[in-house]
Amino acid sequence: MVNQRTAHWKILSRFYLLCLPFGIVFTVIFSAFALPFLLAFGTTLFLYWQFTRFVTNSVVKHYMPETYDQMQKVGCDPFYNSLGAPLNFDSDGVRIFGSEPNANCPLCFQLMLLEEGTTGVCGNCGSTVSFIGKRVELVSLM
Repeated sequence: MVNQRTAHWKILSRFYLLCLPFGIVFTVIFSAFALPFLLAFGTTLFLYWQFTRFVTNSVVKHYMPETYDQMQKVGCDPFYNSLGAPLNFDSDGVRIFGSEPNANCPLCFQLMLLEEGTTGVCGNCGSTVSFIGKRVELVSLM
């Protein structure tokens, strides 16, 4: 699909690329200890990333277990979804649905993600909606 969720490795790569200039500057300053410093710097960044991811996911899982389980079912990670630009440029629709919504509920106009020829339930009003061709049709009311 178009506009799918940004891969986790791309977000992590952007993080390292943003932090790299600081590592290079400090390596030049402490050139006698360049290799140990770069190893320590990279390890610190990695541990920081993993720790913040663990804390973010733990807080969401503790305070909103149903939401966390739903996010895991659709392949979301609360930590990566919480990151903004310049690490994660995904729109809100991509963060929620995994790709851009392609339909609106005919009753409440809630954004929905439906594959062609499938039927879905609106999360807002509970009506059953069918996506046929390029048209969205109401099948039944809640």
